[in-house]
Amino acid sequence: MKKLILISILTLLAITSLYAQCVNPNNYVTNFTIANTSATAYTNKIVRLLINSTSFIGLGQMQANGSDIRFGSSCCKLFSHWIDSTTMNTSATQIWVRIPNIPAFI
Repeated sequence: MKKLILISILTLLAITSLYAQCVNPNNYVTNFTIANTSATAYTNKIVRLLINSTSFIGLGQMQANGSDIRFGSSCCKLFSHWIDSTTMNTSATQIWVRIPNIPAFI
C-alpha cells in the first residue's frame, strides 16, 4: 500500500512539473494563422514574420532582446525560430519560424 501511495505522489509531482513547464508565465499571447494558397503541403517550412516589437517592448510585454518570444502550435509544442537581432525594438522586427507542417490549400 505504501508503494502505491508513493507512486501516486511521484506521478502527481511529475504531472505538476510538466504542466508548470508548459504554462506561459507572461500571459501575453498573440494567435496567428499561416495560410497556404498552394496545392502543395509543406514540411519544416521556414516562414519570415515581420512584427512591430517596439510597441510590445514599450508596454513591457516583451524583453528588449526578444529572449521571451515563443512560437508553437501549443505552449508545449514549440517551433524553432531565429530573430534578426539588428531589427529588435523596431517596427520591422524580422523573425524566421520553422513550421513543422503546413497543409495544402483545399
